[in-house]
Amino acid sequence: MGLLEGTMPNLQEAIANTEATLIAHSGAVKVTRDELRGVATPRGTSSWKPIPHSLLVDCIEETLKRNQLKVAKEEYAVQTEGAKLFGVMTLKSEHGDYALALGIRTSNDKSFPVQMIAGARVFVCDNLAFSGSVVTLRRKHTSGLDIRTEVAGGITRAIGQFVQMEGAVEKMKRIDLTGKDQFAKSKMLDAAVKGVMPLRLIPEVHKNYFEPKHEEFAPRNAWSLHNAFTEAFKELKPNIAMQCGVELGKLFNV
Repeated sequence: MGLLEGTMPNLQEAIANTEATLIAHSGAVKVTRDELRGVATPRGTSSWKPIPHSLLVDCIEETLKRNQLKVAKEEYAVQTEGAKLFGVMTLKSEHGDYALALGIRTSNDKSFPVQMIAGARVFVCDNLAFSGSVVTLRRKHTSGLDIRTEVAGGITRAIGQFVQMEGAVEKMKRIDLTGKDQFAKSKMLDAAVKGVMPLRLIPEVHKNYFEPKHEEFAPRNAWSLHNAFTEAFKELKPNIAMQCGVELGKLFNV
C-alpha cells in the first residue's frame, strides 16, 4: 500500500531553483538547446524512424505553447554518444514553492520509446521527482510515426497529470508524520527493498529527513519525506534518477 493511498490523487513532483539541476554522470553529457541540434541522428530503415532530439523538443514546446504553457527553464543531457536524451522542461508557474515540470526521455538506439513524465520542480532544493505514471508516445519508432500528433496527445495526458499533481502536493503537506519516525524509517527501508532506490542511499535519505538542509522541510510531513528521497536521487545518473522518481511516485501512491 502506498504511503498516501486513499488520501490523494496521482501526483509527481520534481525539481527547481535558479541553477540547472539535471545531473549528468558516467557518460551523460549536459548539452544546451542549440547543441542538441548538432547531435547526429542515425539513418532510419523502412520500418524504423529515429527522431532527431531537437525535433522532439521543438514539437513539445510548440504543443505546450498551444496549451498556454510556457517553458521557463530547460535542461538536457545525452548518453551513449548522443543516442539517448534526458531532459526537463520547467514551466512558468504561479505557485510559491514549486513549478510544474515535464520530464522527457527518448532513444535513437531502440533501447526505449519516447516518454514524458509530468512533475513539479521544487524551488527551495531544486529536486526532481516524478509520478508513477509515464506517458509513452509510441512503443516503437515506426516508419508511420507522426511525432507532432503523438506529442499533442501526450501533452494532453500530461496536463491531466499536472492538474492532479497540484492538489496532491498540497495534500502531502497536510499529512502529518510528527511522532511517526518509525513509519518514516520503515518507508525508507521499503523503498530499498522494492528497488525504488539503491540501498546505499538510505543513509542519505535518513539524513535529509531527520537533519534537513532547508528549513522548509523541517516539518514532519509526507512532503518533507518525499523531498528527502528526491534530494538523494541527485547522486544518480539522469536515466536512473528519472526511473527512481517514477518508482517513488508509485511508493507514495501519487
